[in-house]
Formats: sequence, C-alpha cells, structure tokens
Amino acid sequence: MSDTLHKKVVLIAGATGALGSALVGEFAQTEAQLALTSTSPQKLEQLATEIGLTEERVFTVVADVTQADKVQDLMAAVVAHFGRVDVLLNTVGGWSGGRPVEKTSVEEWNQMLTLNLHSVFLLSRAALPTMLEAGWESSRRARAWHVGPPGRHIRWRPGRCARSGQPYLPGHADGRWARRRGDGSSGR
Repeated sequence: MSDTLHKKVVLIAGATGALGSALVGEFAQTEAQLALTSTSPQKLEQLATEIGLTEERVFTVVADVTQADKVQDLMAAVVAHFGRVDVLLNTVGGWSGGRPVEKTSVEEWNQMLTLNLHSVFLLSRAALPTMLEAGWESSRRARAWHVGPPGRHIRWRPGRCARSGQPYLPGHADGRWARRRGDGSSGR
C-alpha cells in the first residue's frame, strides 16, 4: 500500500474519532501526506504528535465539516499546503441508535442527518474540483470514501454514462448487500 500512496494527499475528516484515529495510524505508516481535520484542536494536536510525522507529511486543520464555509476554508487550506487532494476519507458521523423511532427527538434526527449526510455532501462538493483538476476522472488516481454505520460505506468513483459517454460520479454502496446482489445497488 505504501508504494501506491507515495506523495498522495489523504484528507481524513473526523481524524480524532475512534475510526478516524485508527485510519490516521494506518496511513501514517505509508508514504502518503496526511491532512487531518477535527473540531477539537487539543485532540488534533495530540494525534499529530503521536504519529510523529514531519511537517512535510502532516497538516492539521480545525474545522466543523457540517458548515459549508468551514469546509471551503478547510479545502483551501489543504490545497494551499499540499497543492491538491488525492484521497478523501470522511469518518464524521454519529448515531443514537437503539432507540425506537417514536422516542427519537427531531433534534437527534436532524443532528444524525447533519453529521452523516450533510458532511458527505459538503466534503465531496469541496474536494471534487481539485480531484477532477488533478485528472481524477480519467486516471482514477483519487478516491473519496465516506464511512458511516456498518454496511453504509459509500465510495465515490468516476465513471461514464452508458448513453452519452459523459463523465459522472456515482456513489456505490459498498456494504454486504451490494456484494451479494452484484449490481452495485444496496438491495434496499
């Protein structure tokens, strides 16, 4: 994996969460350049210190990726520092599961939608221009992964419309249902 990530810029949103920090640890062992973001400046600083990479390989930005202007600022900072983004890993999310629908408040529901969906849209919208500019649609050198509850991983991958031949960026469910059906649909 290290060779394929040589000098690739990997942006990890939600870097200080349980999944995010595990991914940071794995990617720190490669030759990738890491852009890390979180809402906690203290946790972000601690994580950057723990992985022990040089300033040339790690860049941290405190940002709330549920806010459009903050996501634009984040992307501008990463592009200013590294020049591009090759891989987007979004681990931002939350779930207040285990509770029946009738006991879930509208505020909790809206927060889950904001964390799990709104952040995906905002990060994708901000990252795709730099990824496309770097030749993503033709070389498939960049990837965007949004990681949510088990079985709900979405991979954004370039493709071409079968009728028009125009490029498009479909989301493919990458959970067990998609593998079982074999047609890229979630089966739901």
